Amino acid sequence: DMTVVGIDRQEAVVEQARHLSHSWRLDNTGFLVGDMHHMDAIEDNSFDLVHARFLGPVVAPQQWPALLQECLRVCQVGGTLVWTEAAFPTTNSAACLHWWEWMKQAITRLGYTPDVTPYMQRLLGDVDGVNSADGMQVRRVEMVLDISVDTPLHTQVYRHISSVLDATKSLLLR
Repeated sequence: DMTVVGIDRQEAVVEQARHLSHSWRLDNTGFLVGDMHHMDAIEDNSFDLVHARFLGPVVAPQQWPALLQECLRVCQVGGTLVWTEAAFPTTNSAACLHWWEWMKQAITRLGYTPDVTPYMQRLLGDVDGVNSADGMQVRRVEMVLDISVDTPLHTQVYRHISSVLDATKSLLLR
């Protein structure tokens, strides 16, 4: 009884999502190629839920206020903005710590935000309409996911991190 719309700037990602949606027979989905910073094709107050996730590595620090304002613009009054980010994991592996540092350096050199989690509440507080009497209220929820060996999430995260490493290998080598 709901419709889900995804937006991504990469046409290949949108096509893959469309293909998966079709093969899984998810008739209540739609996907748009677009720029999350300027969602001109989407009317104000169009969604009762906006879920922005893992944007830090692709958003420049100075772009956050406008991006969050755009997310709120397309969210209905009384709707919900869910903003999910991840900090780099804590580990006792020297190799992983070294890799995380390389990733942070690479993301920073590209002009983006390697870890926005410490600034999220302040950034939301700086956006018009947040924490005002008639606006959206911020509720912060922090989670820790245990991805240690022999935990249920370990294999999934391991596979995901492996694909991220493959995708970033040339960048890190440069």
